[in-house]
Amino acid sequence: MIYGLNSGKVAFIVTKQGKRICQVIDETSQRGSTILNAQGGYKQDDMQVVMCACNSKEMYQVRKAVQEADPESFFVVVESHEVHGEGFKMTNIGEAQS
Repeated sequence: MIYGLNSGKVAFIVTKQGKRICQVIDETSQRGSTILNAQGGYKQDDMQVVMCACNSKEMYQVRKAVQEADPESFFVVVESHEVHGEGFKMTNIGEAQS
C-alpha cells in the first residue's frame, strides 16, 4: 500500500465552546467537524474536543479563525497519512490513485 495519497491534517481543539468552533470551521473551510465530550484531567471540568480533518492550507485558516473565536482553546494538529470521506479522494484499499 502506498501511504500519503490521501494525506491531510487532523485538528483536535479542546474548548468549552464546541458548537461555536464547529460553526467557525464550517464558515472558514466548509469542512465538517465532530464534537467529542471530554473532561479536563486536572480540574475535572466538562470540556469538548472538536475534531476536524483538512489539508495544510485549510488548517492554517482554521487555526487562525479558532484562535480568534476562542483564545482559551487548546489546539493540536497531527499529520494523517490516510483521510477518507466527503471532501477527500476515495481509493480502494490496496490500490494507488492514478
